[in-house]
Amino acid sequence: MSVSSDECRLMKLISNKIRFKILKSLANGEKCVMEIVRSVECDQTTVSHNLSLLSECGLVISRKSGKMRFYKLRISPLRKIIRELDGLLNLAEK
Repeated sequence: MSVSSDECRLMKLISNKIRFKILKSLANGEKCVMEIVRSVECDQTTVSHNLSLLSECGLVISRKSGKMRFYKLRISPLRKIIRELDGLLNLAEK
């Protein structure tokens, strides 16, 4: 069984704690940057940097409305995957 470099890059992106928190937050629906900042409890610069990485790999998309930028998961099945991963992590911690 072979693993592509794209698959490895995707897993590396998701395995980062801040990016995983961002994805979990977006699994609940579209959010502006400041909502994500509050949700993941990180500074705006860190959140923006990680949103950029997630956007580059196609996991999230954004739209601008006035001065605000809103982000959401690009693909719906990702919402289920994030929730399943979170459930597995919760089980592992018990």
